[in-house]
Amino acid sequence: MPKISIIVPVYNTAPFLCQCLDSVCSQTLKDIEIICIDDCSTDGSSQILESYAEKDSRIRYIQQKANSGPGAARNVGLSIASGQYIGFVDSDDWIDENYFESLYSVAEARGADIVYNANIVKEMPESSEPLIWLGSPHVTENGFFISKEISANYTNPSMFAHLFRRPFLASIKCTCPVEYNIGEDIFFHIVSSMHADSIYAFAGPTYHYRKNKKSITNTISPFNVNTVRFYRDIVNYFGSGIYKSSFKLKLYNADLFSGICNERGFLEVKRYLESLSEYFDKSGVCLSDFDKYAIGNIIQSSSFEEMSKRIGREPWVRYTTMERIKNKMKVKISVIIPIYNTEQYVGRCLKSVCEQTFHNLEIICVNDCSTDRSLDMVKQVAVEDNRIQLIDLKENMGVSNARNTALKVARGEYVYFMDSDDWIDAGFLEEMYDKIKSQNADLVINSYYVKEYDDIKKNTVSSFDLVSAQGSWLSSKVMQVNFPPVVWARIFRKSFLDEHKITHPIVKCGAEDIAFSYSCDLTNVSVYAFRGHNAYHYYQRPTSAMHNPNRGFHYFEAFNYLVAYLRRNCISLDGIKLFYVESLIIDTEEKYNFVKNYLSSIDEQITTSASLYNEQEHFLVRIMKETQSYSQYVSLYNPNVALSFIKNKMTHRK
Repeated sequence: MPKISIIVPVYNTAPFLCQCLDSVCSQTLKDIEIICIDDCSTDGSSQILESYAEKDSRIRYIQQKANSGPGAARNVGLSIASGQYIGFVDSDDWIDENYFESLYSVAEARGADIVYNANIVKEMPESSEPLIWLGSPHVTENGFFISKEISANYTNPSMFAHLFRRPFLASIKCTCPVEYNIGEDIFFHIVSSMHADSIYAFAGPTYHYRKNKKSITNTISPFNVNTVRFYRDIVNYFGSGIYKSSFKLKLYNADLFSGICNERGFLEVKRYLESLSEYFDKSGVCLSDFDKYAIGNIIQSSSFEEMSKRIGREPWVRYTTMERIKNKMKVKISVIIPIYNTEQYVGRCLKSVCEQTFHNLEIICVNDCSTDRSLDMVKQVAVEDNRIQLIDLKENMGVSNARNTALKVARGEYVYFMDSDDWIDAGFLEEMYDKIKSQNADLVINSYYVKEYDDIKKNTVSSFDLVSAQGSWLSSKVMQVNFPPVVWARIFRKSFLDEHKITHPIVKCGAEDIAFSYSCDLTNVSVYAFRGHNAYHYYQRPTSAMHNPNRGFHYFEAFNYLVAYLRRNCISLDGIKLFYVESLIIDTEEKYNFVKNYLSSIDEQITTSASLYNEQEHFLVRIMKETQSYSQYVSLYNPNVALSFIKNKMTHRK
């Protein structure tokens, strides 16, 4: 009789199987048997198992005759296991070398039917993080006994997180249900927990849980009818005992609520919850406020559509957001979206924000007196996601005023601005948050974006080449000279903006970004830039502000604001680029006088930092000094500075 039988169900995990088997075979506890059940793999997993079985006599290799799922494979292992204890390892995971020796020692010392190990690390392609089960008790290396109710309701139900005493499992005749394609381990976990006389929880060596995109838990929707069925089977398994007040068993979880995706799923869940009404009334189970919120609204809804309007398709997200608003809890990110006549695009924009993998958001939409259906579009989306806060302005004052209005009410620890005709990849905000949090920066830039056109052949994938995916810290002047001042590439620490009183100046045509972004970049700020894996999709449409012919002049207005801010805060102008002439058209006397006076005011900085400016910009400085009036200027030069430059160069060559 070996000390532990380790059961490893295998199905198409050839890329990871060797690492799994190496970690099991090299355990410091040598007195083990390793039962590998191949569920008709088609990728070479069976050949790997055969080669390992030839090298290690402790491996028992069983080939299923038909693909029957992980529950059936585990049951085969349970039926032939001969160890004092039984443990499980998934074939795409791996374990520390002293993993089972530690679990065995604890089980023997404590005389436990079940040992629960809380030290599970989620392994992703580029990072690792502890897997914390919601409500699970915090346990240390020494650990303690937990009740069957705590175990069943609040510890990780994965079979790999437990070591079971084999005579105990044999006595309760507990096996995995085979009719589910997901959730069979939850059934096994709850049934075994409710029968156990003693359960010991501790934080032992690490179980490495691989987040594999092709695994069953990632290829099956979080909700399917099995989610209801295995809970219903638990009720049937315990029979009338389920209603005893001492039971306190939770017969649902977040997946039951938040994964409902169609009318069929809604009706399944509603019927199931209605069947539990006697249990809710008679048992001692404690319903949390969220449980009451979700269960009550589902039972009261007559259809999937009505439920969606009541609590959204992710009730936990909606509920927690409501609680944050109610209790004025800290929101992590405030997403600010000014909206003006973008009815064709704003739905796509909001959908991309609402579906972010990072959920702790408030989404502040500021309608700047749109004359189309933009406002109705926002209201429609807000019905399904109450993280959306709508501000409907009474007077059209432009994007700067809209952003400043939102900044006054934003409660997020960080602030992110985006345009209502653009959209972002699902992991964009999570990636931005992880970077600014882990680097403890005031400002983070994601350099990865895509220029999107109606003609997809014109689409351009772009990145500011100064930084890599790993990222780097940058100085203010490097930032200002090398990075465009677009706010949608940046996420800001809100306290930094408040401390330095940085707001958007009231200028038009996208130029407000210059003053706002460069004011941040050039202040005493810690800036981290990286090339992300998730892109901002920057939509190019002919009617956007960026295509206004006066854009170049408004750039000068923005730089004027920037210089005033820098001087007011005693920030040196040395080495800072203070203008550029992209799209500049000087077609009125007012524009001419403004540009001439502005260039005169920064003449010393232009002279000392001449290398920052290109030949076209030096040409503008020269013609502004040569001409004394607007009439003289237009008599000599085309109002379009770029064309004037070309003409001047050609004449010079002749």
